[in-house]
Amino acid sequence: MDDFNKEFSLTTLKHQFDESDLHSMSLDELKNMRQKVEDKVQNLQSELSDLAFHNYRTYVDVSTTAEYCREKFSQMDILMRQSSSSFPALEEQIDQFKNQSTQLFNEFKLLGDVESTNFLIWEIIRLPKLMEKCIRAGHFDQAYSITNFALSIKQSKLVQYPLFKNVVDYLLEARHSLLDELFNKFSGPLNLANSIQIINNIRKIPYISKTQLRISILQYRDIYLEKKVSSIMSEPDFILRVIEVYRECMYDTIILYLAVFPETDTQQRFVNEDTRWERWTGSSQNYLLQCWAQKNIERLLNYVQCFDYTSLLDIEMVVSKLMSCAFSFGRMGLDFRSLIHYKFSQMVLNIFQNKIEAATKSFTSNEKIDLIDDGIFESTQSELKKEINRVDLSAPLELCIWDELCIFGNSIINALNEIRHSIYINSIHRVFNILHFSFQNIFAWLDSFLSNQENIFIVKKATFLLIKQFLPFINCCFFSCFPYEQCAKKYFITENCSLNEYKNTFNFVNSNIFGLCKNESLFCEIIKEFDLKENEERNILIEEESINTKSEGKDERLEIESEETEEEFDLKENEERNILIEEESINTKSEGKDERLEIESEETEEGKEILKTEDEKEEKNEEILEVEDEKKEGNNELLEVEEKRKKENLQENIEMSLATKLRRIRKKPPEGWDLIEPTLEEFEAKMREAETEPHEGKRRTETVWPVFRIHHQRSRYIFNLFYKEEKISKELYQFCIDAKLVDALLAAKWKKQGFENLCCLRCIQTRDTNFGTNCICRVPKSKLDADRVIECIHCGCRGCSG
Repeated sequence: MDDFNKEFSLTTLKHQFDESDLHSMSLDELKNMRQKVEDKVQNLQSELSDLAFHNYRTYVDVSTTAEYCREKFSQMDILMRQSSSSFPALEEQIDQFKNQSTQLFNEFKLLGDVESTNFLIWEIIRLPKLMEKCIRAGHFDQAYSITNFALSIKQSKLVQYPLFKNVVDYLLEARHSLLDELFNKFSGPLNLANSIQIINNIRKIPYISKTQLRISILQYRDIYLEKKVSSIMSEPDFILRVIEVYRECMYDTIILYLAVFPETDTQQRFVNEDTRWERWTGSSQNYLLQCWAQKNIERLLNYVQCFDYTSLLDIEMVVSKLMSCAFSFGRMGLDFRSLIHYKFSQMVLNIFQNKIEAATKSFTSNEKIDLIDDGIFESTQSELKKEINRVDLSAPLELCIWDELCIFGNSIINALNEIRHSIYINSIHRVFNILHFSFQNIFAWLDSFLSNQENIFIVKKATFLLIKQFLPFINCCFFSCFPYEQCAKKYFITENCSLNEYKNTFNFVNSNIFGLCKNESLFCEIIKEFDLKENEERNILIEEESINTKSEGKDERLEIESEETEEEFDLKENEERNILIEEESINTKSEGKDERLEIESEETEEGKEILKTEDEKEEKNEEILEVEDEKKEGNNELLEVEEKRKKENLQENIEMSLATKLRRIRKKPPEGWDLIEPTLEEFEAKMREAETEPHEGKRRTETVWPVFRIHHQRSRYIFNLFYKEEKISKELYQFCIDAKLVDALLAAKWKKQGFENLCCLRCIQTRDTNFGTNCICRVPKSKLDADRVIECIHCGCRGCSG
């Protein structure tokens, strides 16, 4: 710092004492300058003295320090000599310290690497989570690669470390969850390409055999079926939806199964007479598929059989749906139409049997035989006979005295009318046996009253009504429902089964009718008494008829003779009159002329009398015609009353059907409902008429055609109002869809190009046809054959190019 001040002062002096400046300074300035220089010199001398003092002090410190260092080095020399013996141990400790520090450094470096996210061990630890992500995301190939990597780790020495061992064990155990996830794909809708890829991934896993793979796939398809069925269980059209669900699931499963497991499945097959249809034998490789399909068909039929049908028309609808389903599986060897025939015929017969048993139970539950007194019946018999001439009654009049028997007979007739078009010919024997067993129970019920002697008379009377009136009437109803021409003549040679044999076979009044009675002999004696009485009455009638015929013959002869005598008398009179006229004409001409005029007047009078008689006859004929017209008018009035009642019943059914549909969706109709409600009621009326229309003379498929057409017209009416005319709102259109007044699927097809005039959805389902083609409805009119009439079996269309 002092050196710096000196240099700075010298520089300032050099700057201040320039020669040019000295010449310009005054004396005072020079004196002041001199004084300053002297002051600076004094300062420099004082600084030099201080510096000399400090230098001396430093020299003294150096000497003392050198003495101190000499002492210390001597001490160090002594210590070094003393510690030279402990150097080898120190060297060993230093080497040990070096090695430990190196090891610690390596471990610290390894710890630093482990802490970094890019280290390999973290990738291995994250493999289980990565495996779960791949399984959830459906990347099954990557998941399988991870399991293969785990196998390679297991075969290496790394598995001896617990960390790697735990990861490897988890990944190998994850194969089971991978299998579960792969198989779960079969518990949902199938995609053929994806399903084949999934099965290939399953085959890579060595823990599952081929048989286990097939069984597992079929089991998971069963799970899918159960889920679908449970989801539609509460829908109103459950039975039709469940058939469609089974059809789609079974069809997709069979296609996948045959595509994935071909091997030797087609080697052993049984070829029918019709070469288009093939079925597998029991020794085929696809036996598991056959068992699975048979089990599901039985489940489907169980659902169908357990369903509560309101009418036999619903059963016919379900049968047609099942028939089309069975027909579509025919090419795959699963044509079960004969099974459907058998099951549904048994179901119809069981329904018939239940109705007959219920009617029989209701009839035999009466504790007494309640018949109307003969006096009351005879007093009203004349009025009833008058009504017989007006109304065609086929039932015997005597049955009116037993009300319970009339109710029982009506229930039997209703049950027969329901099944007359729904059963096959080979089931007639069972129908007969059901009715026969019911009648046996009725006679057994009558037999229970014979324990009391007071009831013998009323039991005889009831037996007479049953044997002579009721059972023959039921026999007539049976033969009208199942006539000989339709049930026997078409299928048997007349020599083997004649009309009499057919009637004798199905005669309810036979020797076994009292098979359940304890007093069978007593009933036989009662019948013999009835037969004797009938024979006596018949003989009396024959005698009376013969006497009447004889008397009528005599009367006719007398009338003929009288007519002949009158004619002869008339002829004689005419001859005499002609003779007299000729004689008188010969006598006089004038008189002849007068007589001729008289004769002509007489002849004119006779002609007038003839005309009067003819007029009287015409008046009588007109009166007869007027009476007949009055009868016709009365019959027409009765028919009009019946038609009014039918219309009122139809209107009530319409209101009930619309009310039930609106009540089912539990929503209030939106605005605009009042505009379309009358038209919808007309459609409902037409629908009820189509459903109740008689089926005589029609094929089974023709009975449903009017229903299809009315359903199409109603859907088209609402569709046009919303999409074309825009007269109703979207809320009202959706409300109609929810109420099942519009076929939503059919309306969706109408919006597509080429399907604007589609009749029904069945017409475009190619899998329902034999060769995978469309219906006749899809054929353009220009390509239709004019000479042939081909109708759609579903809706009856003859080709609308819809």
